[in-house]
Amino acid sequence: MKSLKSDNKWLRAGAAWGLGKLRSSRAVEPLLLLLKDKKKNVRKTAAWALGTIEDDRAMTGLTESLNDEDGEVREAAQKALDLIKRGKVRKSDETPSGV
Repeated sequence: MKSLKSDNKWLRAGAAWGLGKLRSSRAVEPLLLLLKDKKKNVRKTAAWALGTIEDDRAMTGLTESLNDEDGEVREAAQKALDLIKRGKVRKSDETPSGV
């Protein structure tokens, strides 16, 4: 996760992408910090990664990103929120009734 703090924007974005592919809930907190990165590609990739992880802890940060100055970041944040919400519905559908 050292790459998330790199001075190189491409390295930060690449690290965020890799964490999204891993879908590890341990990556949520570091990815939330990247939603505030100065580079839009890093913010956009962090939003995507948080959506793939589908962890509720990302909801507040992603909701705040709906006000990002960049339209692509706002769109990625909305898609990520939709993924998390769908994941919650999918998980509740998998829970047997009466449990």
